[in-house]
Amino acid sequence: MQTCNGFNSHDGWIVVVKNTVDSFLGRMGSYRHEMGMGKNGGLGLIMGNHRDLGLHLVFVCVFLFATTNTCFGAGNVNVVCSQKERLALLKFKGSVKDFSGMLSSWAGNDCCMWEGIQCDSLTGTVESLHLNDLIGNEVNSSLAELRNLKYLDLSWNDFGIIPPHIGNLSNLKVLDLSSNHELMADDMAWVFGLSSLEHLDLSRMKLSGAQNLDIVPYMIPSLKELSLSECGLSNADFLNSSRIISNIKYLDLSFNSFKGPLPGFLQNMTSLAFLDLSYFDLSLNWNFAKLLNMIPSLSELHLSCCGLENTFLSSPFLNFSTLSNIQHLDLSVNSIEGMFPSILTNMSSLKVLDLSGNMLSSSVPIMHNLLELDVSRNQLKQIQHLGIWKQCHLKQLSASYNHFEIEMIDSPKNVCYCSQYALEMLDIHGSVNGTIPKSLGRLANLRVLDLSSSGLTGPISISLKRLSFLEVLDLSNNQLTGYIPTFLGKLSALTNLYLGSNRLMGPIPASLGRLVSLQAISVSSNLLNGTIPVSFGQLVKLEYLDISNNSLGVVSEAHFANLSMLSYLDASSNTKLAFNVSCEWIPPFQLVDLDLSSCNIANGFPRWIRDQRKLERLVLSNASISGTLPTWLQKMPNIPFLDLSHNKLSGPLTNLPDGYVSEYGALRALFLESNLFNESIPSSLCRRTDLEYLDLSRNRLTGKIPNCLENLQKLFVMIFSSNRLCGVIPNSIFRNSSSLEWLKLNDNDLIGEVPRELGSLQNLMVLDLGDNKFSGNIPEWIGEKLAYLVVLRLHKNNFTGRIPRSLCKSSNLQILDVAYNNLTGTIPQCLGGLNAMVRVSRGIWHVHLVDYDQNVIQVMKGVDLEYSTTWDMVYNMDLSSNKLVGEIPVEITALSMLVGLNLSNNYLSGGIPDNIGNMTSLFSLDLSGNELTGMIPPSMVALTFLSHLNLSHNNLWGRIPRGNQLQTLTDPSIYAGNKDLCGAPLLNNCSNHQDPTTTPENKYEAAYEPTNVWLKIWYYVDVACGFATGFWGVIGVLVFKKQWRRKFFTIICFEQERLALLKFKGSVKDLSGMLSSWVGNDCCLWEGIQCDSLTGRVESLNLHFLVGNEVNSSLVELRHLNHLDLSENDFRGSRIPEFIGSFKQLTFLNLSNAGFRGIIPPHIGNLSHLKVLDLSSNYELMADDMAWNFADFLKVIPSLSELHMSHCGLDKTFLSTLHLNFSTISNIQHLDLSDNSIGGIFPSVVTNMTSLRFLNLSGNMLSSSVSTMPSLLELEPSDNRLTGPIPESLRRLRFLEVLDLSYNEFTGPIPTFLGKISKLDLSFNQLNGSIPDFFGKLTDLTDLNLGSNQLRGAIPVSVGQLSKLHSLDISYNSLEGVVSEAHFANLSMLKHLDTSYNTKLTFKVSREWIPPFQLVSFKIISCNIGSEFPQWLQNQRTLETLVLSNATISGPLPTWLREMPVIPFLDLSHNKLSGSLTNLPNGGNFYVSGYRVDRVLSLENNLFNESIPRSLCRRTDLEILDLSRNRLTGKIPKCLQNLQKLFAMIFSSNQLSGFIPSFIAFNSSSLVWLQLNDNNFVGEVPRELGKLRNLSVLDLGDNNFSGNIPDWIGENLLSLMVLRLHKNYFTGKIPLSLCKCSKLHILDVAYNNLTGTIPACLGDLDAMVRSELSESAHVYEKVMQVMKGVDLEYTTTWDIVYNMDLSSNKLVGEIPLELTALSMLLGLNLSNNHFSGRIPENIGNMTRLESLDLSGNKLTGMIPPSMAALTFLSHLNLSHNNLSGRIPTGSQLQTLIDDPSIYGGNRDLCGPPLPNNCSDHENPTTTTTTTIPKKKYKQTDAPTKAWLKTWYYVDVTCGFATGFWGVIGLLLFMKQWRQKLFTFVEETIDNISQVYISYDCFTS
Repeated sequence: MQTCNGFNSHDGWIVVVKNTVDSFLGRMGSYRHEMGMGKNGGLGLIMGNHRDLGLHLVFVCVFLFATTNTCFGAGNVNVVCSQKERLALLKFKGSVKDFSGMLSSWAGNDCCMWEGIQCDSLTGTVESLHLNDLIGNEVNSSLAELRNLKYLDLSWNDFGIIPPHIGNLSNLKVLDLSSNHELMADDMAWVFGLSSLEHLDLSRMKLSGAQNLDIVPYMIPSLKELSLSECGLSNADFLNSSRIISNIKYLDLSFNSFKGPLPGFLQNMTSLAFLDLSYFDLSLNWNFAKLLNMIPSLSELHLSCCGLENTFLSSPFLNFSTLSNIQHLDLSVNSIEGMFPSILTNMSSLKVLDLSGNMLSSSVPIMHNLLELDVSRNQLKQIQHLGIWKQCHLKQLSASYNHFEIEMIDSPKNVCYCSQYALEMLDIHGSVNGTIPKSLGRLANLRVLDLSSSGLTGPISISLKRLSFLEVLDLSNNQLTGYIPTFLGKLSALTNLYLGSNRLMGPIPASLGRLVSLQAISVSSNLLNGTIPVSFGQLVKLEYLDISNNSLGVVSEAHFANLSMLSYLDASSNTKLAFNVSCEWIPPFQLVDLDLSSCNIANGFPRWIRDQRKLERLVLSNASISGTLPTWLQKMPNIPFLDLSHNKLSGPLTNLPDGYVSEYGALRALFLESNLFNESIPSSLCRRTDLEYLDLSRNRLTGKIPNCLENLQKLFVMIFSSNRLCGVIPNSIFRNSSSLEWLKLNDNDLIGEVPRELGSLQNLMVLDLGDNKFSGNIPEWIGEKLAYLVVLRLHKNNFTGRIPRSLCKSSNLQILDVAYNNLTGTIPQCLGGLNAMVRVSRGIWHVHLVDYDQNVIQVMKGVDLEYSTTWDMVYNMDLSSNKLVGEIPVEITALSMLVGLNLSNNYLSGGIPDNIGNMTSLFSLDLSGNELTGMIPPSMVALTFLSHLNLSHNNLWGRIPRGNQLQTLTDPSIYAGNKDLCGAPLLNNCSNHQDPTTTPENKYEAAYEPTNVWLKIWYYVDVACGFATGFWGVIGVLVFKKQWRRKFFTIICFEQERLALLKFKGSVKDLSGMLSSWVGNDCCLWEGIQCDSLTGRVESLNLHFLVGNEVNSSLVELRHLNHLDLSENDFRGSRIPEFIGSFKQLTFLNLSNAGFRGIIPPHIGNLSHLKVLDLSSNYELMADDMAWNFADFLKVIPSLSELHMSHCGLDKTFLSTLHLNFSTISNIQHLDLSDNSIGGIFPSVVTNMTSLRFLNLSGNMLSSSVSTMPSLLELEPSDNRLTGPIPESLRRLRFLEVLDLSYNEFTGPIPTFLGKISKLDLSFNQLNGSIPDFFGKLTDLTDLNLGSNQLRGAIPVSVGQLSKLHSLDISYNSLEGVVSEAHFANLSMLKHLDTSYNTKLTFKVSREWIPPFQLVSFKIISCNIGSEFPQWLQNQRTLETLVLSNATISGPLPTWLREMPVIPFLDLSHNKLSGSLTNLPNGGNFYVSGYRVDRVLSLENNLFNESIPRSLCRRTDLEILDLSRNRLTGKIPKCLQNLQKLFAMIFSSNQLSGFIPSFIAFNSSSLVWLQLNDNNFVGEVPRELGKLRNLSVLDLGDNNFSGNIPDWIGENLLSLMVLRLHKNYFTGKIPLSLCKCSKLHILDVAYNNLTGTIPACLGDLDAMVRSELSESAHVYEKVMQVMKGVDLEYTTTWDIVYNMDLSSNKLVGEIPLELTALSMLLGLNLSNNHFSGRIPENIGNMTRLESLDLSGNKLTGMIPPSMAALTFLSHLNLSHNNLSGRIPTGSQLQTLIDDPSIYGGNRDLCGPPLPNNCSDHENPTTTTTTTIPKKKYKQTDAPTKAWLKTWYYVDVTCGFATGFWGVIGLLLFMKQWRQKLFTFVEETIDNISQVYISYDCFTS
């Protein structure tokens, strides 16, 4: 007989029972040890209680029998479902359509193995059925056969009728019929038979009017949960009853049509805990009190979308005892406004509160028991309203889309009120701006942080590294800059990381590959470059990867090595990205979505895609793919969304995927446009009946349009344009295509008339039949039936007849093009009533669900233009090249939205309509080639946007109007062929033409001409006389009158004003010392004061760097002030003094950054002469009404011409034009509103400032295009959110000289700019394409910055013609090619040049080249300049900055370099330069340009040798000196003591020797960073280093130092952060003084000869105990540390590394318990010492430890269980100690079981991963009660063990007998029980009987 576990005889059963009991006895033995019993004690327990033990074993046997996973359980018996139920399920399968494919597993005999089915493990009957994504007319009655069904889930299907037979499933406990598309019920009586039902979900069914619905709760007493959401119910569906309903606990009535009073039955539900009444209209006669009093048992209540207002929450009749039960309250999407409802604060049990979508505007109170709070989409204005830092217990906080007006900054208001925060989720996306605050690092428990879609700027804050539990981080859609920080790779809990749509640059850090839990990552739409880290291939859980829209490099198979879970991959728009994989590669993943558009996919169609069988979306557009479609593609499953457009694919379309068509998944689209496909459209395409978008345009397809396309009934878009299709349009294809919205058949060879069937396409919006050979009349039905038509293009066909008047009914038409036909008759006047061309309307556009090529070709400005993304903003009417006659209807001029109007080449007559000037939007107007007469209407001057005009070849006459835009149209050909026209630009002088409207004036003008000559002569005579009189009348008197002269030049200030100034001086603190000059009698000589040279009155006051409580009122005495500058002071939040209004002569007032707050005094309006006002950087100023705006300012001070209000916290309301008198803004010439919060569209009020010359809007949140202001000279909208292409409208700014568009999100190529521009900054955008050649024509250009974009291609040679160019920055792009002498031919003014990080850029100039310029700054990092040092640099005598880092230079420094002037900032690092350093520039003082330049000499990572030259000591200006990683030898020269300004000296990794000279510390108090590691220094550390009190980093590691570690290190170097003495010969003890180094976070004294114990006070090192982000010296940050057993070099992240390494010394004693307080430590290494004692019990407190090494010591005892709490631990070594006991398990320790060596050398350790079994080890924690030798003990113990075995088998016998008769006996004698329990009980009895026989044989 086959029994469990594969045993075939009774021996097997004996083994099973024996093993079970042995295991139990083993546990009893452990119990004995734990109770402290010895040998006899344990025996006594068993012997004395053998009956109890036997009874225990009886229950064990009974349990084994009853458990399904034992011998008698069905878990090991192959239970097969019954044939009857299997057939019933197959019948059900045959009645439905399965679009998800889940029923494909329904094959074979065992239905229990089928997907969606679960069976009872004993009986095999079907218990549970989960079926989704099915379609059927009804639920097949075969399911009634599943009589034991307990769980039935038919949700999310499409069934029409509920069959009554479901009511027969009496065992059913859960029934879910929710979300069935058309499911309905007329009568609910079928439910009454479900007597066991506990959960019923009928949500989204149609139950309105269903009978018996209201009695369902009464008829099913077992029912506990009822969901009737969105069922169309109303009050009429429920009758009130007084019967109590005690069973219902959960009721969902949301989103129905209830109104008015609550249904009465609710108050009868005495046990109701959950109630959802969302969308219930409770706005009438209801409040919170009534609701809670009616249902006091409620704990969860949802009232979303109920129209509630504040009155609903009033509480005059509220019994507060009813509040105590509510734990979850949802009041979202209501009309609760203003203050936070006070009633909610009294709900002491409230844990979850949702107030989102209301209008709250006040602070959120502290609710101590609240765990989740949602206040999203309210009107909170300040982030302080959330009280984040006071909410200590809150776990989830959502406050998205509140649009906080101030930045989320670290201010005193963000005081930490809590010792720790419980917050786990913080969602404030769409609300904040500014930089990411450091204070977020306090929220140490955060799991989810969402700051996306905000205005965040700056780098990703380092404070985020402290969020060690973070799982989801979303920073997408911001304006973050800088690099992706490497510390993100340490947030090991991260599962989702979203950094897309920012301005992050540089490479993707490899550390992200360590995020083993990562499931989704997006870095799309940034400025990233370099290669993708190969470590990404180890992200085994990764499902979503988006790296699109960057400049990333090659991808290989290694990048996907272990990405078996990957389903979404988007690498599009990485033009340098190339897939370097073999043809045989089989990916480990199955993708659902793949987008490689605009990448480089060479060598044909990617073969690895053929193994992707789950693809729902595949985009390979613009991917350089050529050749034919592979044959294997045809055999793939159909890909719902397939885009192969814009490649060079050729051949027929027959190999398109033609497999199974799923009706679920992505959008249905096939995009093949812009390829080389030929032959005809295959009939196989007609099988794609699911298609919604079909674009075959721009190929070479031939033949006719196949009739079978009528099958594609779901099409929205059909585009076949630009092929070679022929024949007529088939009538049939439009019969069933009512969904079609876009039909383009243009540019083919189609013939015949337009089929009438097109009229059935009533949703059609675009109809383009242009450029074919259609004939006949334009059909009337187009206007009658196609009511939604927006574009009608019949261009260039053979249409005849008139323009049908029915077109006038097409009210949505905005493009009408019937040009180049043979139309006759007149233009219908009613075309002037086309609504869409008269006024703006956007209501017609449907939502475009997919980006397809939306292009429309139109003739505009005389040229064929193709409009793509902007075509829906084009309004055009083209009736040209027909045979139209009559006059131009005046009604046409009402079409004010028209951008283009072309009526040329017809036979139109009459005059041009006089009011054509009403068509103010016209860009292009062509009336040429007609028979028009009369004058050109003067109103045409009003067409200010007109850029193309053609009136040629008509019969027009008279003077051509002038003014406005017409002045710019200087091409005479546009008026040619009108012989009677005169005036500019024609040569015909109007004096030769009789103007019929005027009289001749020529004679008068001729007679007046001689008079003009005499007037000029007398003018100059009068000027000369006036000058002589004026000059000598004043200067002559002063020359000859000594007394007058002395009086004039020796004016002394007035005493009254002097005393007032001294009084002011006494009221302030003078930080700069400028007031120290305020002595003596003549205040006119005091600093900051200017007096009138005639009167001696103080007229100008310039005072800075003062501190005071207010501006002293004594200044009111200075009544003659015209210039007052109080900027850069601190008046500590006082108000602007009112007396400033008394300075009525004031023309200049500067109060910027002066610490003013409060109301701006209205008295400022008295300053009627004020021209310049600067209030910048006063953040909390306000007007009287708290809502001041631009109008207020300009009304009060209309004389202003210059206004500065940067950093004032202004938003767009400040620029509202309400009540603004536009005449008041005519004087403003200079406006600075930078660094505010002005968002949205470009301020319209600014465009009306006709005198504006300078406009600065940088640092705001503008998102729309820059408006046109023709008078502007300087425009700075940098650092905003401007997107899209750079607007063409900028070309109209003809006088523009300075344009700064940097730090935006502009895309596309660089447009053409006008010639007057002198400074252009386009840096830090996403511009692509090449640098345009037109730059060479911008002859006035002085500064050009194109850095940090995505520019490609070569630098145009024309740049070399910019003779005025001063600065050129093209760094951080992808430019390539050769830079030659021609690029600099005429750049004689060039001072600054930066070409860094263009890795493919090569400098190639001759050795004899002498540049025409003298550079001040030259940076060329990571470019190729050849192997030699650039010879042409020897002529550059003014260099202040020279950076040639990583530039492939090799060889020695040239001798001519020594003769050059000293270069303050010289960086030659990371090259292969060799030889000595004697040839460094040393030829005299450096050039000084006036700008402060850091003094740096960086030569690291070269091959320099010999000794450090003495000439280096003359660089006394140096601040940073880095000679590391060379081959320098010898000693440190003594003369380096001259470098007294040095704050970083880095000589590491050389071959220097000798002692450290003590003189290094002399006069070097500024030294912060000293690295001498990895050399051959000897001796003791000189005591003089103790004078370097500012030292942060001291690295003397890897040398030969000896002696003790000096005590003075801890006494004097209190700023020390890094102390590294690694691998020397230090002896003695670790000095106690080191404990005073409170900022120390790296202590490395490993590999020395230190002795003694570890000082316990090291546990008090503050920086290692708590996180304090210290200000560190960020120089050239390299610190070596042994972490995780490996030497690691930390660069940019060294300051977040906390490590203590005391390993490989001779330290003794126990490990101090105090060390475990160092909770910030990441690494602790105490290995290879002589430590004894135990591992501290609370080592688990060091929660951040990643590396712990205690190996090679003499530690004893057990491994502390608390070590399981070290959740970040990834490296552990406890080997070679004397540890004992069981190795702890759990948490992170479980991940370290692959390497048993970490516990090796501890012979008494046991448990995984060691092979030692803990049962074989004596527990060292217990005591032994005998001293008998081991062998003797075993002999004595033998009889005991025999007795134990005897009792063992006796107890087994008793247990089995009891178990058998106690269970099986009952089943044998209780027939009803037996039938109820199992259908196959007889078979079970036989099995048991057989086992009994086996056991009987064994015992006998």
